[in-house]
Amino acid sequence: MARGDLDVAIVGGGMAGNLLARQLSRTLPDLRVAVFDRKTHYSNNVGESMVEIASNYFVRRLGLSSYLYDRQYPKNGLRFFFDSAERNVPLEQMSEIGSASLPFFPAFQIDRSRLETDLIEMNRMQGIQVHLGARVEEIALGEGGGLHRLVVSEDGGSQTLEARWVVDASGRSRLLARQLDLHVPETTLANASAWGWFEGVADIDALGPEAFRARVRHAPRRLSTLHFLYPGYWIWFIPLRAGLTSVGVVCEGAVWAPAMLGREGLLAFLRRHAAVATLLHDAKPVDVAGMGHLSYGTRRFFGNDRWAL
Repeated sequence: MARGDLDVAIVGGGMAGNLLARQLSRTLPDLRVAVFDRKTHYSNNVGESMVEIASNYFVRRLGLSSYLYDRQYPKNGLRFFFDSAERNVPLEQMSEIGSASLPFFPAFQIDRSRLETDLIEMNRMQGIQVHLGARVEEIALGEGGGLHRLVVSEDGGSQTLEARWVVDASGRSRLLARQLDLHVPETTLANASAWGWFEGVADIDALGPEAFRARVRHAPRRLSTLHFLYPGYWIWFIPLRAGLTSVGVVCEGAVWAPAMLGREGLLAFLRRHAAVATLLHDAKPVDVAGMGHLSYGTRRFFGNDRWAL
């Protein structure tokens, strides 16, 4: 069959699209890979606490171990705190589950804006074409093994490119999934989330009496992903290398209130919890965001004609 302009066209240049591009380039260096993203720069985003299996992928498949230790925070596992029904137990008196040792397998807390910006530059250095400010206006899937055609608007002009594979990594935009009518509304898992990035969050390792700090021996709590658990929801704290702390809540629909999408509403909710309020006493939100419904699905992830979601 004809080669076209590209071997793989990836629509969406966030974390998923750029990680895939890096993996393809490292595995098959001769592939002609291009990433198209309508963004021109990257801002804060959730999905900042890596689990060990993801770290294994970053380190072993993508060769990013030095980068992660140099540019991101190592993660000292998960840590869980349990409150009373009145949500008024002081931090040092809460029930706690978490390791008193450094983790055996590495994991990281990642500043998404830094990671995605750095991935762009790393991919360009590997010869991947990265198009920022590029909007994919149309995808015409090839029939009978034919090449796919993409119409891309960029720098005030438009061009048509042909590719053997097309991958939709556009996230919640679901460009190809919507085009192919593959989108499945998720109604069973009715969850929601609101979050923000805060300056001035208190250092948990400097709080409480010596007996509280000594419980974890030499393992810093601050570098854990902190969870404060309640019926129907939890509140997270994730430290980021940029000097911010990601703080948010994941909840069942019954707990959700639209006011939590705003700064005052989110802060009011968080400060109803004594231990959380202690950590946020001098903190200021830099930005907030949220989603009233998190989950969505698709009927298929791959097609026989060389497309993927």
